[in-house]
Parts: sequence; structure tokens; C-alpha cells
Amino acid sequence: MHQKTIIINGNELFGNVDEAFESLDSEDNFERFWRWPDGIGDGFMSLIKLRPGLMLGIGDYRIIRNIEVSFECKHVPVVLKFAVSGNIRSTVNHEEDQKEVWVFKPGHSMMFYSQHYKGITRHSTATPVRVVDIYIDRTLLHKIMTDQHDQIPSGMPDIVNGTHKKHYHHPLTATPLVNIAIHQILNCPYQCPLKRLYLESKALELITHKLAHQVASPECGLRNPSPLHSADIERIHEARDILISNMQNPPSLFNLARQVGLNDTKLKRGFRQVYGTSVFRYLRNHRFEHARHLLEERRMNVSEVAFAIGYSRVDCFISSFKARFGITPGLYSRSSTPIS
Repeated sequence: MHQKTIIINGNELFGNVDEAFESLDSEDNFERFWRWPDGIGDGFMSLIKLRPGLMLGIGDYRIIRNIEVSFECKHVPVVLKFAVSGNIRSTVNHEEDQKEVWVFKPGHSMMFYSQHYKGITRHSTATPVRVVDIYIDRTLLHKIMTDQHDQIPSGMPDIVNGTHKKHYHHPLTATPLVNIAIHQILNCPYQCPLKRLYLESKALELITHKLAHQVASPECGLRNPSPLHSADIERIHEARDILISNMQNPPSLFNLARQVGLNDTKLKRGFRQVYGTSVFRYLRNHRFEHARHLLEERRMNVSEVAFAIGYSRVDCFISSFKARFGITPGLYSRSSTPIS
């Protein structure tokens, strides 16, 4: 029997970022929790004020029935959003009557800004959702980007200078260092007051990785690629999902392009534009992130992990892992806290 979809007003249920900025400080009262109502979801969302102008949002929950959450946000800071697990689809209406569809799947991330937007979010009931959001006030971002405004993508200087009148949306790239920082945030080993200090350091680390890897990339100052159509972005996301699903035996670039309905040139250019790296470098990065996660679980030995990510020779996996992380996989596994 088909389950009826429940409509929830997100602002009434969870409040909004503006109120949280006003009610939280960066000392004793720095964190606010929201629990999903019984019968709708399990888990929580939290908002943590790290310092003036910088907040961290964490979502770790599972939706157990079909829901649509309406939302409206005013005076929102710049947001960096990272999806770790789960599937979220948001239809967003901006104040200039422009509509966008944002799809967040594992590994997707983006930077966005809009002075005023509202819309509907739909959550998948199939898998747990884990997300990390960083909220940066434009004044703080302006200080971070001092003397770099000529090297960042078109539109971003207007945002940090306070002259941007429209919305901004820029896909971000998941690198190994970014994934490690996100994992550490979601598994913070400390309680307050060290918790706030630890999470602030990790949030700043994520911002640094993002600015260094692609926002401040020299390529940004040389040329601005043509914007992709939403249909092409969906195909590129699909290509990424195919790669991850066939990590041990990935298709060739030509076959991958055919599977998603693009030519190989458009796939290569579009993939780099969405994820900030080449198709198979992204796959390589994901393989090592998956290997790191398997080692932390301690359910496989090093040889089994190597084969699980597509290595036929264990010695090659060990040397490649050490070159990337500065530690052998065996020592990494022994020094990690097992994931429950």
C-alpha cells in the first residue's frame, strides 16, 4: 500500500539559521539540537556556533516515512554543504523567480549563497542521511579571501563585497583530505569545551581545502567554463555513481560516456567542472577513501581491502596508500578507532 506523503513546515519544526545566530554564542551556549518527531524519523540535526560569523551544521538521521519539508531562508550566509550518505532532493525558488533543483547524493558537495530562497526538500527513506554544512558570514569570508578576489570564480567577489544581488551556486570537489576532515567532524572524539575547539579547527580545515583546491585555483582566473545544463549535470552525477558502483572493474571513458548519453569530450569537461578533477582521478581518490574506511572498520585485512578496491597486487596497494596518506595501511588500521 502506497504511503501518504506528509508535508512538514521546516521553519516551524527546526527554526532557521537567523534565529540560531542570535540565540547561540561561542562560549557555553554554542550548540542547538533538533530531533525528528516520532513516526517520521530517527536521529538529529544540530547547529554549532564556532566563532562569530562561523557555524557548523550536522545532520545524522534516518527518515522512516515519505515526507516533504518546506523551508524559507532569509539573510543566509555563504553555505558549504557536504553529503556523506543518503539522498536529498531540493527544489529551490530564489527571490528573482528562478528555480533550481539540487540533488545531494553521497560524495556531492557545493557552495551556495542566496539572499532569500524557499522551496521543498524530499528525503529518501532507503538510507541514513549524514550531512555537514558550514555557514560563513560574508564579512568573515571577505577577510579569508583578502588579496585573492582576482583569482576566484565570477560572482564570488560580489558576494564577499556585499554587492551580489542574485544567487550563487558552485559545485565542489571531494578530495581525500576533505573526506577525512568530514569523517572527523562526524566522529568528534571530544565533549565541550574541547568539542567546539576541535570542530572549529576542522571547519576551518575544510574551508582551507576548498579554497586552496578549487575556489582559488589558478584556472579560475584564466577562464570561466560555460555553465552546464541541469540535464547534463544529472548525467555527470550518474556517471560518477556508475564509477563508484563498478570500482573494482570500471568502464572505459568511452563506454561510461555512452551509458549516460554524453560524448566522451563533454563528459571529461563536464566532470572536471562539477567535481574539479578528471574522471579517473576522482575514481582513484574514492578508491583510497573507501580503503581507508574499510581499514577503520577492521573487518578486512590489508589484502582483502586491496582486492575490494580493485588492486590485484597487495604490494602496489601498500606503496600507493603510504604515498597518499603517509602511513602504511596496516599501521593505519591498527591506529584507528574501530567504527561501530
